[in-house]
Amino acid sequence: MIGTVLLCPIIILQAIPDMREGELYGFIWCFIGLKWFVDGLWLTFSEKKQKEEERKENCVKRVYQYFFGKMAPVMKWAGEILLLLAVLCAVVLPPSLDWFVTVLLLAALIYTLVMYYIIRVEIKSDREKNGQD
Repeated sequence: MIGTVLLCPIIILQAIPDMREGELYGFIWCFIGLKWFVDGLWLTFSEKKQKEEERKENCVKRVYQYFFGKMAPVMKWAGEILLLLAVLCAVVLPPSLDWFVTVLLLAALIYTLVMYYIIRVEIKSDREKNGQD
């Protein structure tokens, strides 16, 4: 929470020169930084939002624990690990193996989307059990 509020201005300040030059990624990073900053402020100062985030995090932990057991802490980062592995392979492997990098990227995307959907359903179910919706 606090880290987001402190680090996002750095992202925004680094994106401003790119924005001034008309670079699209400068606008994108500025937008992302502003969104994260506002979300961080909202979470920091709203007790209701903190409780809601805590419930969501508990749902996420339950889902990963159910599916992966002892490997849950690692599998929570599996999408990012696959993405990092794809980047490393793109740098190290010869261009003839670009198909392998593509497979890793698709695996990261599919894994992330599937887990996002499963977690979203679990959070919705948890809200209905607690009478929030």
